[in-house]
Amino acid sequence: MRADDTIVAVSSPGSMAGGGLRAIIRLSGPNAWPLAAAVTHLPANLHPGLFTPITLRPIPLPATVLLFQAPRSFTGDHLAEIHLPGSPALLRICLDALTAAGARPADPGEFSARAFFNGKIDLTQAEGIAATIHATSSRELRAASALRSGVLHHWTVGIADRLANLLAAVEAGIDFVDEEDVRFIEADALATALHQLDAAIHDTSATSIRVDRLDALPTVVFVGAPNVGKSSLINALTGHDRSIVSPIAGTTRDRLSALLHTDRGDIRLVDVPGEEPATDELQNKMMAARQAALLEADLILEIVDHPAAQLNSSAPRADYPARTAIIRNKADLLDPESLAPVSDYADWQLVSARTGFRIPALRKAIAEIVTHEQPVTGDQIVLNQRHRVVLEQVRSNLATAMNITAGDAFLRHPELVAAELRHALDSLGSITGTISPDDVLGRIFSQFCIGK
Repeated sequence: MRADDTIVAVSSPGSMAGGGLRAIIRLSGPNAWPLAAAVTHLPANLHPGLFTPITLRPIPLPATVLLFQAPRSFTGDHLAEIHLPGSPALLRICLDALTAAGARPADPGEFSARAFFNGKIDLTQAEGIAATIHATSSRELRAASALRSGVLHHWTVGIADRLANLLAAVEAGIDFVDEEDVRFIEADALATALHQLDAAIHDTSATSIRVDRLDALPTVVFVGAPNVGKSSLINALTGHDRSIVSPIAGTTRDRLSALLHTDRGDIRLVDVPGEEPATDELQNKMMAARQAALLEADLILEIVDHPAAQLNSSAPRADYPARTAIIRNKADLLDPESLAPVSDYADWQLVSARTGFRIPALRKAIAEIVTHEQPVTGDQIVLNQRHRVVLEQVRSNLATAMNITAGDAFLRHPELVAAELRHALDSLGSITGTISPDDVLGRIFSQFCIGK
């Protein structure tokens, strides 16, 4: 994809198929203005602005021309828009004249790509443009608008700024250990900062609007250790033996789906393999399928067994990328006294797939949670699947860094922590395309008196 030539395309939807009374031909590049003049009777002294009425050269029909001067245009290049009658034949004649004069037909998305490469928008805003084009509902349009507005960009830059400051402090301790005026970050302070950063990313990932899933069936993913009853619960909820159940651990080897029909609409229930270390290629694929399902989830139900120690806590694990609730299965194995209400969990969180105990309550709760229409406003963070995958990679890097920091390895090998933080920063940069790990060096020189 070149950026030094002038591209042309019809930028109004459906125009080439006769879909509108008016159409827009857009040109972007160094010769956009003279090329626009080649098919219109523009004045000799070209300057930015609106020109109307203008007569088309190929066929004497009225048109309007808008000229934008670089860098004050959508693409950051010289840009021209020709507004003319929406006749497909007329558009084809004008396009042929423009390409004969030297314009190149634009590739899909090339105008937005040029805006990105010229620093007018970032990758998230470009994805917001694509989401707007493909939106089929008002909620999808609002979510796409929030993505275009740059809310995610500013949030990501803020997270990257915090991460880069930590990386700068760690690398300063590595590279400038002999400098007396350099204060190194201590392990406890670093661990606290990393935990806060991880929590901020988790909260955003779990509560954000899912722009690419607004029109999809709500998805509930069942997770937990092998043989806690995930498949049995799905069978009990749907009333069908969709999943094979067995007392032998590891029965589920792939993710399985079943539809739960409710008065609020259909809900997709997904049974994934139990969490376990991957020791061979098959288990690697099982865990990959499990992770892919988690990233699609609107709600994650963590299924646990019935030990009494777990009945007093309904706090789910923080490493799941979506809203999570704990479901305690096998209530039929508990003493009657253990079934008494406990203040920190709801009645639908203690169930029995075997006897059907509180299964209707769980079914109702699932429907209420995942079919509740989350309002979409312009100041909300909107994510798509690519963003969520990247953020999970960032959290994986932070988790590794926190594990190193928790022991004495940080004192002996701080470069291991620095490597994980740098990988995390690289990943964050892939969200917006505007953050470079090379910024860290500038931070070191700006924050410490080095080289005096």
